[in-house]
Amino acid sequence: MILYQEGKNQSVKFSIQLENALSDDVILLKGEPFDAPSVLLSGKLILELTEPLPVNSMQVRLLGKIRLNVPFKRENSKDVNFLRYERYFLQKTWNKLKLESVLSLGGKSNQNEKKNKLKSILTFWKLSSKKRKPNVHILGKGRHEFHFSRVLPGDFAESLYGHPNVFIAYQLVASISQNKGKPDIVCRQPVRFIRTLNIQSLDLMRPEVTEEIFFDMVGICASIPTKAVALGTTTQINCNIRPLAEGISLHRVVTTLVETAFYKHRVDNVQKIRKITKLRIKDPSRNAIKTFTEEKQEAWKLNFDFEIPKNLTKVTQDCRILETIKVFHHLEIKMLFVKPNGKLKKSTINIPITLYISDCIALATQHREYFREPPLKYRLPPLDKEKSDHSCDQFIFDNGRLWYLLSSKPQNLINNDLVSQLLIPPNYYRHHFDKKIEWSRPCTGENYLERAEDTIVKVVGTLQHLNERQTFPPSYEHINLG
Repeated sequence: MILYQEGKNQSVKFSIQLENALSDDVILLKGEPFDAPSVLLSGKLILELTEPLPVNSMQVRLLGKIRLNVPFKRENSKDVNFLRYERYFLQKTWNKLKLESVLSLGGKSNQNEKKNKLKSILTFWKLSSKKRKPNVHILGKGRHEFHFSRVLPGDFAESLYGHPNVFIAYQLVASISQNKGKPDIVCRQPVRFIRTLNIQSLDLMRPEVTEEIFFDMVGICASIPTKAVALGTTTQINCNIRPLAEGISLHRVVTTLVETAFYKHRVDNVQKIRKITKLRIKDPSRNAIKTFTEEKQEAWKLNFDFEIPKNLTKVTQDCRILETIKVFHHLEIKMLFVKPNGKLKKSTINIPITLYISDCIALATQHREYFREPPLKYRLPPLDKEKSDHSCDQFIFDNGRLWYLLSSKPQNLINNDLVSQLLIPPNYYRHHFDKKIEWSRPCTGENYLERAEDTIVKVVGTLQHLNERQTFPPSYEHINLG
């Protein structure tokens, strides 16, 4: 894809093509920065000429740009200050690419094509052997391909698009320098580096549980099946409520996804909190299931699904970038109780949650050329969520593995169960550990650890029992079942 070409030389077509990128020129970083493996960035420069072109040198650069624009107020001050800067934090260069390309010219047969290639190469060396200035190469007409590659570390800073206060973007810039007096031929290609979780991450395997007792009036134990949840999916919230006094009723439940971002620059440290989405349950008593504990005390179980937005302009993945930006999330559950005297009591419980990007799910995002925008000092700062225009004109992973699998099925066979099984994480809320989180007795830290230990012992014992009973034929001994 030819994105930019500086200069009006119609005899030259110059483009950059990435070889190991997914759709939309996305490079995946798999795992957390401290344990992610290295990633290979490779591609080729495609140069199509209709006439010979003298070239001095050729280079490829990878540029990383960060723009920070955060409003904040200092203590004992009503004035609004701005934490604002813009700079290139990365400049990697491939210097002096070898001017030895694969020439391909159209022909009527394979034999003619080989002759044309050989003739082009001989012409190239014949022209290059003439007297000329040093370090000047003459490329013959035809299609030339120049390959480049570089290994990037696993802690490479990921791209950040759509956030109202900060963005991090990358682009590849290829340039061909000609003789003096002639402009360079430049081609630019945006690249997205997106970090996703490793499938062996603990956050994909363990649930997240929070327990609180409010006003000696009610005890709440809230949990989600897995701490890590992919953007664009749904997680199930399980709330076990045990009233500690008589005559208490549940009036309303409001769940909010809250995003907290920390920005650090020199002396100033700024914290910004924004609410992403809300889910209101006005009459939870109808949806709650009444149960009884071992002490024959009444308790309520409330289970509901919470949907995570699939728009990167509305929510950002959890990340820590360049020791400057830190973004994390939590679910805030507010419950309103009615006391016997008619007064209302509000309790709030928070569940930490890790949001990540999965390459199986299509996400809406912005497609803006930040490198082409004017600097900050020449633009008005629309910083707040209400003032900024989050227009999305691009989707990433729209032809990923999930949609490829679904497209091969008839539409009447595609249901929610099939979709949920293909997503990451799967239906993990059906495992034994979550079923043990019930109000059999008051929830404390010691009781919680005891129940977890009992569950692990039972599961391990069951697996050992199955291994003792299960045998395989000799022909299946060397098959990898995992």
